Amino acid sequence: MGMPNHIVFIRHGESEANVVQQRDKLGIDVTTQENLAIRERTDYKQRLSKKGIEQAIKAKEWINNNIADVGEFDAYFVSSFYRARETAATISKDNSDIQWEIDDRLAERNWGVHGPLTITERIESYGVTSMLMYGDPFHAAFEGGESIWGVKNDRIRNLMSTWAREQDGKRILVVAHGDLIRAARVGFERILPEEFEAIESNPVYKVKNCQILEYSRINPFTEKDEGKIKWRRITNPTEPETSPDNGQWIELRGKPKMNSKEILEKIEYDSPNLIK
Repeated sequence: MGMPNHIVFIRHGESEANVVQQRDKLGIDVTTQENLAIRERTDYKQRLSKKGIEQAIKAKEWINNNIADVGEFDAYFVSSFYRARETAATISKDNSDIQWEIDDRLAERNWGVHGPLTITERIESYGVTSMLMYGDPFHAAFEGGESIWGVKNDRIRNLMSTWAREQDGKRILVVAHGDLIRAARVGFERILPEEFEAIESNPVYKVKNCQILEYSRINPFTEKDEGKIKWRRITNPTEPETSPDNGQWIELRGKPKMNSKEILEKIEYDSPNLIK
């Protein structure tokens, strides 16, 4: 029993909610009738924008040209949220034989009561949580929602276990969400909390719409099966020049192990505050 040979994650295309969220970040009024209609819609029902559909088409073209024909994967998985399903349907539009398995474990991270609020509303109503999210984006959770740590432990580990049992040696295609993919990186790459903070602070690693995240057991340079997930590649099909690590395959480390000196060096950045 082992992991799939090749796992391809795709974030859904731009959703209408993404458009409104971007307007809010830019300080544009999002209380107009059009914006409110989107903000008040249940999160799982959010649809793709026209740009989102175009992004999904470009993602499909990139996969066909750089990985394999979309119809040649062994299994297909998609979140139950409409925007992910719409992305999957767009990607497989010309392949009527493709059957997507809808899996709730791939759903977007639950933002609880924060979901429909503007940035200002979140700060005014939940200032402490906003402060915690800024200081510890890995462990902090929204009221009534989930943390990245929780998604990784509760859902990503469960998915990895299922795929190890059922998809050993196969190539699978997975359409999901930004925060789910962030949690997947933590799980597959064994990222430590402080490393996650560093990644989050680097805009290069922002999970863009229709970004493609690949994990592979196969060494891309020798084609040798390493027997476990050992390689990672991230690509932005709509803007290849913005792909992290220049869109190249990166070899992953094993489980993080340190001796006493290395442990102390790792935590030295956050020095004790109590005055003796």
